[in-house]
Amino acid sequence: MVHSDRPVRKPGHRGKALPKPSALALIFALAGRDALAGADRFDFDLPAQPLSAALDSVADTSGIKLMYADAAVQGLKTQAVRGRMTADEALKRVLARNGLRHEWVDKTLVAVKEDPQAPKDASVALDLVSVTDSAEDENPGYAAIRTSTATKTDTPIMETPVSIQTVTRQVMEDQQVVRVEDAIKNVSGVQKNFGFGDLRENFTIRGFTADAQIYRNGVRLGRTTFETAHLQQIEVLKGPSSVLYGRIQPGGMVNLVTKQPLDQPYYALQQQFGSYDFYRTTIDATGPLTDGLNYRVNLAYLNSDSFRDFVDQERVFFAPSISWKFGERTTFNLALEYTHENSVIDSGIVALGDRPAKVKRSQFMGDRGDFTQHDGILLDFNWSHAFNDDWALKHTFIYDDRDYRESYRPVVDFGNDEYHRGLWQVENPRRTYATSLDLNGKFETFGVKHNLLLGGDYYRRQELGEGCAGPGQSGNCLPWPPGMDGFDPFNPRGNPAFNFNTHRFPSRRSFNYDTASLEEWYGLYFQDQITLFDQLHILGGGRYDWIHQKNTNRWNHLLFTQNQFDALETQFFSPRVGILYRPFEWLSLYGNFVESIGSNLGRSFSGEILTPETGTQYEIGTKTEFWDGRLIASLAYYHLTKENIQAVDVANSANSTFYKTQGQARSQGIELDVAGRITEDLSVIGTYAFTDARIKRDNQFPDNEGNRLPNVPENSGSLWVKYDLPFEFVKGLSLGTGAYVAGQREGDNENSFQLPGYVRWDAMAAYRFNVGPTRLTAQVNVTNILDKTYFKATNMLDGAPRAGITVGEPLTVLGSLRLEY
Repeated sequence: MVHSDRPVRKPGHRGKALPKPSALALIFALAGRDALAGADRFDFDLPAQPLSAALDSVADTSGIKLMYADAAVQGLKTQAVRGRMTADEALKRVLARNGLRHEWVDKTLVAVKEDPQAPKDASVALDLVSVTDSAEDENPGYAAIRTSTATKTDTPIMETPVSIQTVTRQVMEDQQVVRVEDAIKNVSGVQKNFGFGDLRENFTIRGFTADAQIYRNGVRLGRTTFETAHLQQIEVLKGPSSVLYGRIQPGGMVNLVTKQPLDQPYYALQQQFGSYDFYRTTIDATGPLTDGLNYRVNLAYLNSDSFRDFVDQERVFFAPSISWKFGERTTFNLALEYTHENSVIDSGIVALGDRPAKVKRSQFMGDRGDFTQHDGILLDFNWSHAFNDDWALKHTFIYDDRDYRESYRPVVDFGNDEYHRGLWQVENPRRTYATSLDLNGKFETFGVKHNLLLGGDYYRRQELGEGCAGPGQSGNCLPWPPGMDGFDPFNPRGNPAFNFNTHRFPSRRSFNYDTASLEEWYGLYFQDQITLFDQLHILGGGRYDWIHQKNTNRWNHLLFTQNQFDALETQFFSPRVGILYRPFEWLSLYGNFVESIGSNLGRSFSGEILTPETGTQYEIGTKTEFWDGRLIASLAYYHLTKENIQAVDVANSANSTFYKTQGQARSQGIELDVAGRITEDLSVIGTYAFTDARIKRDNQFPDNEGNRLPNVPENSGSLWVKYDLPFEFVKGLSLGTGAYVAGQREGDNENSFQLPGYVRWDAMAAYRFNVGPTRLTAQVNVTNILDKTYFKATNMLDGAPRAGITVGEPLTVLGSLRLEY
């Protein structure tokens, strides 16, 4: 026992701190048995909180005594620490990024001291040099207080003058997120957009489609669906983001942040099972191989039917990665992702009149043989080197290789509620290369603090497509009878002559369609985060792009090539300016102005490539942080304009799909996001968005001016609450419930039909308990408890919204068993 002649604060004490005549505090454990560093292991589940409270919890759980100076921990915070580990390991994680270290005085007494070897800003150094520290055990609960997506630097959200929202791993686990869209519903102003069932991840952000472009660790990938088993969190940056990421749609970006190798062992096995023969197995294993060399392996296998007739899905996903710390300041990371997937392209149902057709939710409009095959390999290599405590260099290279083989019978809209069958049987390989180099440094000039970023990147994406396609009849692709098939949405496979197995892929010599597109750019960017008086934060930056793109399109021997028409060569400067004032620790006020260049890649009927879309945004907002970062909230107003909008050229797209730029659209609105813990046991994540998105100018169809943009509800929101029951007799039991609301949405630019609004109610229950040295979690989630019929989005990707309406899932149940060690 350590004697003291002054008052002490014991672990678990929640009252007002007792006065102390000296800065030295002695914290005693309540447990009686000894704990030796590196020996016994304990289950830690610590939220993000003040450092002093985290130290209390470590002592209380492990039975050690801690000695530290109050001044050394005052004002410091720690990220969440979760997992089974020794007291020594827990202290390392609690003290990480705070410039402190611990020493074992004896078997039960530990002294916490300042670390003279720690960098001046440990958070930045660790983020740039040792990404293995951002890991599974550092789960921030529902609230993330730092992000790198908005600035490419490790900056607190409260000091970032843009709107950035994060869906943490804890939220994904509580809601049993399987698809990215299952997580995105927790972010204001973001709606699921049309994606051919589960073929593509596509979203509407601040009124504008993201064009099915998703980012992985800051690098744009092609249109596809993504596995979530290896994701640490999902970050959504609102508004134009070209200044750091190149060509992008102005509504914002969705960035998938992957898990990284840990320097401590962690293993997890999860088996999920649910409605419609849903089965999914995931494995997560990480730890050290040798000193300085860590690994991680994520594996997922999914096999599922669907509430939609003839629709199923099978996926194999394998993602190994290693991290090698070479010396104290250099780190190399290598990751591989392999995906093999078989699924069915699902175009949903059609519209009749001004509403979706009143058919069964299960009614599949395609044929029994419709399918898509997807094989993908992604290689990610990056390294970083810190020259000193203030300056660091980071380089990233990504290679993404995906092959698609698609065959299905799309529904073709002939107007006046008349529909027929088309044909799409295409082989579609896609190759993406991307690399970037960033130099980040901190310095002061005349008392003004700077966080400078200088960088450059190169992006190249090539996509090919060849096969058979056509409206109604096949040409020379398949021996169909000529004419139309008399499609009936209430009996879509009622014409026997056209009920054939599309698994029979045509031979190459019969192909009547081929296309090729190439998009590449070089970009140079700069950014300076200036801090004045520790309360005023100014963000300034810009980017210059050199853009090259071209495509060819041949349809029934009608040829458009880059030999006949020049490829697009353009240059663009994207500025960004933001200012944030933080008068109190809990309050920030900010505003920003941003411009961007879009990612459209279409060709007009006459052969020219379209002028890229551009976006301009003005935004003001406020951010709050309560209870030492346990609960965060943001409120924003924005005004966003999009020019040179790409749309299908209806007058000239009878034999193929051609595009034209048709005018201008404007979106403005208010967004509210709240996430974190209200108490130690009550977690919440909630949103609200008012979005007024309208067509302001339409050169092709002037009558559309003033109409609302499709798939954008004027009012939408969500609220999810989880309660960890604190009572001893039900310790380990968690209950959660939430509702997701979207108002009526327009189905097309003409506003000729609407998707009705909906309210969806979900719930969960989970029980965690120890089984020997492991922790077992049994969990069940119920989606759409009231079994309401609702619709997610219409098909604006191909300009056929009335022929493609995505149906929402009915009542579904998903159970899981998760074993962690």
